[in-house]
Amino acid sequence: MTPDRRAFLVAAIDDTEGTIRATDVKASIALVVHGLLLSALLSVVVRMGQLYASMSCPVQLLVVGSGGLTGVALLPSVLQLLRCVSPTPASAIPATDHLATGNFFVAFKVSTFTGRLVPHAQSVHSRLEAFVKLDDAALVAELYAELEKVSGIRSRKTQLIRIGILFLTAELVCACAFLAIVGLSALAS
Repeated sequence: MTPDRRAFLVAAIDDTEGTIRATDVKASIALVVHGLLLSALLSVVVRMGQLYASMSCPVQLLVVGSGGLTGVALLPSVLQLLRCVSPTPASAIPATDHLATGNFFVAFKVSTFTGRLVPHAQSVHSRLEAFVKLDDAALVAELYAELEKVSGIRSRKTQLIRIGILFLTAELVCACAFLAIVGLSALAS
């Protein structure tokens, strides 16, 4: 394998991992926006008791409707964004056993309850020996298998954040409508 091909695969893996990290940062920021928005809305709701009682029935319905829609949009958005920043489950990672021997990433089993590593079936020495024996074609297969895996993870996270941001946008629109209705009612009273 030429150094250019190897460099290309390494650069592709690095670029894909960079996109994954950026997606996680964006999802984390969107979750903070949810917290700020929810905090602001709860602050308004707690203080609007007398104002709500003085509103006409249609205005009360608009307040309840826009507030309810805000909550309806909040739940799927937060859920998708949390799925985005959570580690990708193994079932969502493309299977590459047919391409590689698993030298790129050494997987360890971890106890669910204690968090301790379960001893690996192979010794470090035997894993190192298997790695040293890789020829160029096997190394290319390992790198390509890793590219497949990180590309699958990137695609999943990209889709999750798209859905999360879509619902966040709907939530912001509903929250603005809620605040506008409450604000106009406060000015009118």
